[in-house]
Amino acid sequence: MKQIGFNKDHLVIPGIQTTEHKRQTRFARNWLARLGLFSVFGGAFSLLVGPGRTVSANDMPNRGLPPRLPQKEKETRRLAITNSNQTELLRRQSEFRLPFVAKQSTASALPPPDDCPGTIVPAGTYTQASPYTATGDTAGANNSVTNFDGGYYYSYAGGPDHIYTFTLTAKGANPTIRVSTTASNPNFVIYALNGLRQARCPSGTNNLAYGFASSYSYPQSSATIEMADFPLNAPVHVFVDTFSPTATMPYTISIQDATMGQTVVPPSNDAPADLNADGKTDFPIVRNTGGGPGGQLTWFTRTSDSQFLSPATWGIEGDKPVTGDFDGDGQDDLAVWRPGPQGRFYIIRSRTQTIHVEDFGQTGDDPTVVGDHNFDGIDDVAVYRPGQSPGAQSYWYYRSLSSPPGEMSQVGWGQHGDRPVPGSFSPYGPVLIVHRADGPNGRFFIRYPWGYFDTVVFGLAGDMLVPGDYDGDGLTDLAVARPTDDGYLAWYFRPSSGNGTLVSRVWGVAATDTIVQADYNGDGRTDLAVWRPGSPGAFYIRDVQTGRVDLVPWGETGDVPVASFNKH
Repeated sequence: MKQIGFNKDHLVIPGIQTTEHKRQTRFARNWLARLGLFSVFGGAFSLLVGPGRTVSANDMPNRGLPPRLPQKEKETRRLAITNSNQTELLRRQSEFRLPFVAKQSTASALPPPDDCPGTIVPAGTYTQASPYTATGDTAGANNSVTNFDGGYYYSYAGGPDHIYTFTLTAKGANPTIRVSTTASNPNFVIYALNGLRQARCPSGTNNLAYGFASSYSYPQSSATIEMADFPLNAPVHVFVDTFSPTATMPYTISIQDATMGQTVVPPSNDAPADLNADGKTDFPIVRNTGGGPGGQLTWFTRTSDSQFLSPATWGIEGDKPVTGDFDGDGQDDLAVWRPGPQGRFYIIRSRTQTIHVEDFGQTGDDPTVVGDHNFDGIDDVAVYRPGQSPGAQSYWYYRSLSSPPGEMSQVGWGQHGDRPVPGSFSPYGPVLIVHRADGPNGRFFIRYPWGYFDTVVFGLAGDMLVPGDYDGDGLTDLAVARPTDDGYLAWYFRPSSGNGTLVSRVWGVAATDTIVQADYNGDGRTDLAVWRPGSPGAFYIRDVQTGRVDLVPWGETGDVPVASFNKH
């Protein structure tokens, strides 16, 4: 195992020289001086490094900026839930409807059958006597996927393909998909992708996709996939694919012993804190509008396209705001976790616009590890419980909210003093990682789903952990951030698609800024981002790949940017 050493005196990773940080800082200061941003914002602010020097500032005067507005405040107080000191402040209300969340529906104009999502299987119950059936011919279709990864192997499928998309809500005794052909030389493959994982349903052509089920025809004239292990309430994309670019294959597909619900096609990109399902991170901030301990929390959200959702009263002071797609519609839900002898998640489900309350965890747990721990594409409620004394075992607890809800799972990984590092680190199953101080350095302890364990020395013991997909390969990268000697924030990450090469950037001011790394432009890469308090506050975002800089004014001093929950 290769280990990387560190220079604790200069707080830099070997190969990233102190002179380079100074060069980046000089460049930033000169650049900011030309823009006049020092005088505008009254202090050193770091928008640093890289080839891109474009700044887009989408100012929005008089359009509902969260600095306190009398009418908004009056409406907030009128809508506030009463008895905010009671434990059951947020209760199950199965018919509750929320005006600030638009209901998604299946796209009205669907693409042809060879572009994602292809043909949508209508909602209904399909039996052996009355299956869903369709016919087609892949001749002349796009080659959407050239290679698919089946978990233990890669398979070439370089010919034209057709796609069928559905959402399973229930399974019968023998749920199956069968594809048959009358071609004289049958040679095709069918495989299924989870529409909420990795690259989801890939757009364009010649993609690599991660399949969770597959079946080959050769030398038979048909192929069958059993759906017993298919996820419920998540969109599934079934590809009818061929191997030759010139293949002509008439086929019939049939699906039986399965109940399909209405399919909501998620955005092609899975961005955190995406509250309007456009594949880009939005700008939700949370404010204590009730005042004092137990005061009502109000969410103010500016979307990535500069729309403004109506304020949402959700949670009380002391709750931990988190977001996640807990219902599988591709849109993140508003959620808070409340500590107590019995901890609770309070979730607004965007698919049905209803409230869900889930008893989970206890005081002292860390709820920022919510995510897809059971690999069905739908986020689970989860907490990390640190060991209570030196050397004591730490535990990860998670439970699926998909229907039917899963049993609670418990995995021991880490120990007292470790910090959790949540993310999607592998296309094959959940990976658990903790960060531990190892002398002056930091060490990541990694638990893979197939029982393999590893450690990586990376960063310093006191670094902030800022996981994200910085290289855009669909997998989370190890990343840390720390203050520089001159007061800025230095970021370091190891691209999972590379050979361990370290990447360094400088972005933000250590004394004032809150780290809010996420994918704000929807390109599939995590952006360097900080939120700076003020009147107004502002998000400062830098594209890792292009260097483009964006400034988005939103919030005020005292607010909490929701995206900060993924900094550890």
